[in-house]
Amino acid sequence: MGQRMRWLALCGICALTACSDTLPTASSGLRKPYDDDARLLHPEFVALPHGANDSLDVFLSLKRSELLYLRATPEAPFVAQVRLSIGGEERRWLDTLGAEAPEIWRIRESFAADSAAQILPLLDAIVEDIQRGTSVLVEAGDGLPVFHADGWPIASDQIPAATPLAIAAVPGSVWQLERFEVEAALPSPPFSSSGALEDSLRFAPPQMVTVPDNGLLEITVNEGGLACNTTLPDGSLRTALVLHGRRADFPNVRRVTDLIEASRYVTSRAEYERMTTSDDPKAALDAFWLDCADSESRARELIRIFYDRVEEANLYFSGLREGWRTDRGMVHIVFGVPTKVRRYRDQEWWIYGEEGTPNAITFRFKKFPNRLDDNHFVLDRSLSFRAPWDRMVTAWRNGRIHGE
Repeated sequence: MGQRMRWLALCGICALTACSDTLPTASSGLRKPYDDDARLLHPEFVALPHGANDSLDVFLSLKRSELLYLRATPEAPFVAQVRLSIGGEERRWLDTLGAEAPEIWRIRESFAADSAAQILPLLDAIVEDIQRGTSVLVEAGDGLPVFHADGWPIASDQIPAATPLAIAAVPGSVWQLERFEVEAALPSPPFSSSGALEDSLRFAPPQMVTVPDNGLLEITVNEGGLACNTTLPDGSLRTALVLHGRRADFPNVRRVTDLIEASRYVTSRAEYERMTTSDDPKAALDAFWLDCADSESRARELIRIFYDRVEEANLYFSGLREGWRTDRGMVHIVFGVPTKVRRYRDQEWWIYGEEGTPNAITFRFKKFPNRLDDNHFVLDRSLSFRAPWDRMVTAWRNGRIHGE
């Protein structure tokens, strides 16, 4: 990791002085994060300034299962071709598909750039599967880089608990670390008059640490979170980075206790208590889904649809809470993909049905400032949602839900 040290100080300074404000835009017909499902490629991409020579270090991860591998002759190996275009430059790589090839193909390269630290937030990259003729636009992003122990960037909101990490920061800078645990509340129904429930946070005493000379602050994050606060010139503290520790299988849902807890949106109180107190919780959960369907095959399909939505909610809506516990996650699980999503500034409108018609349902979510959660949206609850909510829950319980 020695070569990376040259840009650490520059990258840390950029993160501390970056402005997060953007021009407000109104969008119509966008279905993000749902358009993500329609893409054939889902690359993970990070670009960081190198600092020593105004170049960019680029980290690119691709799922081999999403690439098209072809061979020139029956005797030749299967090969995929990928091209990355960024900052007026492009690179092309070949990958040979072998029996021992990992699921994820990782590529790290340096790209030349003029004043990399200044142009980095403006850069977009195009990743192309040449043989499939498919490309996707990805954002380079900015902010403090967080690395796994293997030297590869890791998303700050999807860190498996107890994973060794290294934060790239200014050598000699002093940080205040706040560890916290979250007792996440299940959101109240859309028609509730009580509004959204607040999460219970427990903070450990803050810890002051100094970044060593190599510019890497080595830490681990427990299941909960860690706020990394830095001192500004006026002596005040600013939260520069929040890391969220997740259970090992996140965003997937595999443990029986998690499967039962997520089912609470469509179960009655008695059914839920029966599953949680059963001597065989897995059998009790299976019995619930079998009661909702007219056959084992239909029950399996309901289970697939429901828990696919739970995992999608974890991917897109997680913050302090796992995504399925959020207002947006609740609506996504029960109602599915909106017909249309409208966004403006800090608000989202999810529209189900034909917009402007009497039967259309519109959920309005507003983003609330939270220094520990930049993905915190709260539903504008209304008694008018009672009837459509009951209809959807009844549809689940009668086995009448179908995948998108």
